[in-house]
Parts: sequence; structure tokens; C-alpha cells
Amino acid sequence: MIGVTLPLNQPYLQLINRKYILNPTPIGLGDYRLGYLYQMKLKNPSSKTIQFHLSPIQWFMNESIIINKELKKSEINEKLIEYDLPILYCIQNQGLIQSNGLYILDWRFRPIEAKTYTVSYYLFKYICIK
Repeated sequence: MIGVTLPLNQPYLQLINRKYILNPTPIGLGDYRLGYLYQMKLKNPSSKTIQFHLSPIQWFMNESIIINKELKKSEINEKLIEYDLPILYCIQNQGLIQSNGLYILDWRFRPIEAKTYTVSYYLFKYICIK
């Protein structure tokens, strides 16, 4: 059990889970352009509306894989690309969460080969809106 105690007016943003493991995704099924939809929940237990922004995804892979012609990292949007399609991306990476509200982050995952992908991302500093 973990508990957090906050001063009355302090903003706080909470991920429901700190680690997400996506269900095994069959290759070749589903929408090959968009991929599978996965959702993560952000909760605002504070008394004020919060604006948030996610950092770009950080990929943990062998550097030699990224150099491969079919697999490259886009410098502009930090998406890992396979055959000109992103593997994993957040559809809406910023938003507002009302006081005591819940926000659903929609993610698209579109793998093209059978392997494990590991990523990390961070919530940028969030702003309390009065």
C-alpha cells in the first residue's frame, strides 16, 4: 500500500499504473495503418484543473537496429518507424484534467515483427489552472 499526503491546494497528477505491459499483439491482424488501441489512465486527485504534456518516447533498443533501412527513428517526432509507419505513439499527448477527474491516454501500437519493444516516457511539468 502506498499513500501520498498533499497540502490542500497542491496540484498532483497520478498514473493509475506506473508500468504497463501491453497484451500480446498478433502481427497481420487489425488495422495495419493505425494498429491496436491501448489506454492508460491519468488521475487528478487535487482540487485544481491540471494541464499536462507527455515527453517524447525514449526507445531502448540495440543501436544497430535503428540504423537498418526499414527501421529508423524520426528526429522530428521521436517515433520509431517501420516501413514508414509508427510502431507506438500517443494519439493525444497533452490535455486538461479537471479537479478529481480522470483522463484516458490513447496509444496506438503497430508492431511489424515478433519481438519485445521497451519504451519510457515522462510527464512534463504540469501547470495548475485556476
